[in-house]
Amino acid sequence: MARSLTADDVESALIGGLLLSAGGSGKRSAARGRALGRVALDYNTVRLASLDELNPDDRVITATAIGAPGVPNPAVVPRDSIDSARRLVAMLDQRPIGVICGHVPGFNAWLVAAALGLDYVDAASNGRGHPTVKMGGMGLASRPDISIIQVASSRGAAANSPLQFVAEGDIVRTSNVMRQAAVVNGGLIYAARGPLTAGFIKENGAAGAITFQLELGRAVLRANGTDRVQAAIEFLGGTLLLQGEVSANTVTYGGGFDLGLQRIHDRRYRWPARCYISRHDRDARPCDRRAGGDLGIASRQPSRGHYRSPLQISGRQGSARSGRVSRGRESHGCRPALVSLIEEA
Repeated sequence: MARSLTADDVESALIGGLLLSAGGSGKRSAARGRALGRVALDYNTVRLASLDELNPDDRVITATAIGAPGVPNPAVVPRDSIDSARRLVAMLDQRPIGVICGHVPGFNAWLVAAALGLDYVDAASNGRGHPTVKMGGMGLASRPDISIIQVASSRGAAANSPLQFVAEGDIVRTSNVMRQAAVVNGGLIYAARGPLTAGFIKENGAAGAITFQLELGRAVLRANGTDRVQAAIEFLGGTLLLQGEVSANTVTYGGGFDLGLQRIHDRRYRWPARCYISRHDRDARPCDRRAGGDLGIASRQPSRGHYRSPLQISGRQGSARSGRVSRGRESHGCRPALVSLIEEA
């Protein structure tokens, strides 16, 4: 059943979204997301609607940010999301009914829904974070015969020097253009893409992702301090595998990506280990603590996203485990969400 989002939903969406997006670059992007959510609610009502309320042929667009979310001074302002969406809608032969986010937290989509009077559809391209548009393309990366439009806008660099990009074609090549747009814009740019049908999203996307995000956020916020870790584990149906001291946490920015390196001391394990937080539904493989093996955390998130390994920590042998934090195979630095949650408690 559709409902209007409230100010209480902003914090739940933020916390649940940061966890599901493997940190989202931590406090810097958290402040940006919180501001976007509040601006959206001040602008207009944001109506959260289920995919079941839409007709399969209804058009839906995607509002997102492309680039490195943790870049220090991105040339972006909230208005850029609205401008991108409006320019995209003007190019379509049928007005869209709703908007989805690329992945949670998804506050760009809140803003677009409020400004354009669209439903904020309870779905996402992916139920977890992904560093590239192609990974959140709901299978379109293998469909070069399907054409979409991607639009990016920026007026943050200079008031009298707006910057716009429009790319039309398959999602692989147009996404490469958008990545370069982010680089040109200082590392991050707000964009919109589409159109897709509600039926396609229901079949290939992460239906119910926004409700799941909000429920996870509420579960974590009900706890305090380190109890938030356990609250998240219980909600996700996961297992705590490693606990240690973060002795180094560095992030660099380049090519429109965050690249992160962490060092974690944990004396319980002597052998090299890789840690994955995986959303392969309930049949995920259990932990494997063999030397050089994989340590898996299974969750019960009902996501149908195609890129399902949100956080990877590759270890090296030694008493001080050294790990590169990445999302799947492509390095994408992130500050683990639970570290930020505990610090802010």
